[in-house]
Amino acid sequence: MQKFVFFISLFVSVFASPVQETEFNDIQLDDNVGDLNITTSHKFLNLFDDRVNVLDNNLLSAWKDDFIQSAKNNLTQNAFAQSPIDALISKNPLKNKMTEDWLFNVDLNISVSTDDPRQPNFWIAAACNGFGNEIRNKFNLDTKFGISQSYLWFYDQLEKANNFLELIIEKSGDPFDIVHSLISQPINLQDNWTNIIDLVMKYGLVPLDVFPDNYQAQHPDKLIFILTQKLKEFALKIRQLAQQDADKVQEYKESCLQTVFNILALTLGTPPKPDDKFVWEFIDKEGKFNSLSISPTEFYLDHVAVDLGSYFGIMNDPRFDLNQLYGTGDKSMVNGSVAAAVNVGIDDMKNAALAMLQAGQPVYFLADIEVYANVAFNLFDNTAVDFSVAFDFNLDLNKKQRLLTGSGKDVVMVITGVHIDPTSDKPVRWKVQASWAGIEIGGEGWFSMSDAWFEGFVTTIISTKDFVSNDIFNIWQKQEVISIPDILQ
Repeated sequence: MQKFVFFISLFVSVFASPVQETEFNDIQLDDNVGDLNITTSHKFLNLFDDRVNVLDNNLLSAWKDDFIQSAKNNLTQNAFAQSPIDALISKNPLKNKMTEDWLFNVDLNISVSTDDPRQPNFWIAAACNGFGNEIRNKFNLDTKFGISQSYLWFYDQLEKANNFLELIIEKSGDPFDIVHSLISQPINLQDNWTNIIDLVMKYGLVPLDVFPDNYQAQHPDKLIFILTQKLKEFALKIRQLAQQDADKVQEYKESCLQTVFNILALTLGTPPKPDDKFVWEFIDKEGKFNSLSISPTEFYLDHVAVDLGSYFGIMNDPRFDLNQLYGTGDKSMVNGSVAAAVNVGIDDMKNAALAMLQAGQPVYFLADIEVYANVAFNLFDNTAVDFSVAFDFNLDLNKKQRLLTGSGKDVVMVITGVHIDPTSDKPVRWKVQASWAGIEIGGEGWFSMSDAWFEGFVTTIISTKDFVSNDIFNIWQKQEVISIPDILQ
């Protein structure tokens, strides 16, 4: 009952408040706004399909008879009715194999905050885990300390809303079907490392104690729905206003952003501004009390020993030429940086990761975890699951083919260790921290990743000049970005 009352009051405060849209409250959407300037021509559908290769009862009967004759199919069918597919096709490793998988001769021994929420933006979650470790080491804090993910996410959503509305204004004269895909997804929950750099350098960081993660931060689905629906409404009204009174568009956009700010503040809380001083009080592991008066930007600049501006992406994408800089052109922030990465061979990528770990630096990376991940045993390994046990086939698309046809579930994680074979001097397995996994999966989100899985499923890592060849860094420095077509993103 309390949740129901909360959402009723939230809808009333967000949508009924006369303060938020001021003189623009009387804008009424034209029911035909979606019909404006459609470029596609009308086509008549063929109601009578004369193709002959159709499914018929003879085929269905033959397939059914063949299926039920197999005792294995019956056993598998009963098992799948009661258990997840992944659990049934997992290869249960022997105890000695598990012990081996968790030995790493290069290990940064990074601690993980036990209080981190489930953040819908994987880059924010991974970055805050890394920043939190820096602070814990500097101030001798236990794992209860964390960096506020909600603080960054608040401004991330506000910046993306501003960027979205600016794009809508720029494209207000375009036919509706051209901007439909933009309007259908006003805010992309996932983005890239470049946006994290822009966010942190503009807004700084705050401890979790200063801006805690409340209920809405930990259960953001309804907030995301409200925000998305309101932005779609704003987009249609801006297109309509651009035709009726173009001089008022920017003023209206500002009132829209105030509404977005209010939505975020009502649900997540009111964060400090980047230059607002806050007082952070804490007790370290030795029981010593400390207090700091500091702003979010000062907190990042003074206490997080990471020069974000020096980091850039290197990717291994077999669809594109090596040693070229590719980018999507997408920005999450007005006047923000373009998301781009240098495409390199897999050995160059692994060498950079190795060099970073050996220098004591964690490696942020992006990977597709949809295939060959044994979550029950915290393994990313090509041999961790066996599809043929149940289905009599394996999933045989290679890296290029998967990327070309649309990759699966891309998530951001952090490599914090590696085991190098003493004989071959080659990496065998990598130690991975997956903030999305949470402590309920086991091992506080720690995974062992085989080197073969790295080669097949890791697409991007974040590195610096110090850990790549001069040739790779020079490609990045020239900033001659080749745009990746939308269809291949």
